[in-house]
Amino acid sequence: MAHTTITAAELPQWMAQDDGRGRIVELRVLAKGWASSDHQGREAMISRPPQRCRWRDRLTRRRRDLPRIAAVVHALCDRDGVAVPAWVWHHRSRRDIGLVDRSPMAARRSQVLRDGAPEACAYHRVWFDAMTIEDHRVHGFTQVG
Repeated sequence: MAHTTITAAELPQWMAQDDGRGRIVELRVLAKGWASSDHQGREAMISRPPQRCRWRDRLTRRRRDLPRIAAVVHALCDRDGVAVPAWVWHHRSRRDIGLVDRSPMAARRSQVLRDGAPEACAYHRVWFDAMTIEDHRVHGFTQVG
């Protein structure tokens, strides 16, 4: 098992330190760690549920972080045959959102995005392209083999 640097439980803390890129970097780090882990390592990455950093996060942009994390974990589990942890089912967005704040679902491309999205996106109402959770390496090349 490769050592992972981030777990689902740690994501809210990392995402709260928004670096201006829509907090997607942390979700991609999770996907990258997932790709380099074996089945046991993947289960360990998602066994503990994420919690809000602070109570007041329910009133900020961060209120959408837990559904985003759950959607990514759900999609990774479905894709790679890992059992979806129970905590994932508790996090849904009240409205359709993108994986990042600046991807409005009312835009013309929203139907294209939905057509290419993993099935888990519909449950969580968090939409992203399946390529978003691929293991992206340096300069956008994905791992082959």
